[in-house]
Amino acid sequence: MTPTPSAQYAAQSFVETVCDRDDRAPRFLIHDRDSIYGLEFRRRVKGLGTRCLVTPPRAPQANAFCERMIETLRRDCLDNLIVLDDCHAERLLREYVRYYHGRPHRGLRMQAPAGTRWLPPVRPVPAKALRSRPVLGGLHQATAA
Repeated sequence: MTPTPSAQYAAQSFVETVCDRDDRAPRFLIHDRDSIYGLEFRRRVKGLGTRCLVTPPRAPQANAFCERMIETLRRDCLDNLIVLDDCHAERLLREYVRYYHGRPHRGLRMQAPAGTRWLPPVRPVPAKALRSRPVLGGLHQATAA
């Protein structure tokens, strides 16, 4: 069975993206059960040392978490900034991830994701001790005591 043009394009795009990076290829690639991720795609990805993980069948929610995070990144960060090149995009995303994991989340009882397992419950900080500093060029404000 010959791969479709879209399958060939997906495989070539992945290979070019990984080869353009200075560091090594990612360890895992999670994808759904679309036909473009066929044998040819998996063979090329495996040749780079990346292991393909396929979402479970009949589990539409499996991909939802990844798509929600991508939407959050796009809406909170990338839609508001002009990205100059790949290096700039990676730097912005690294800074955003640092900001995201350090800020309080309502779903975690106002604790940061990085500290929910080992930090004691958060105590209110006196208002005069709060200072904000700009993150991502002022797009977000991080507070520090």
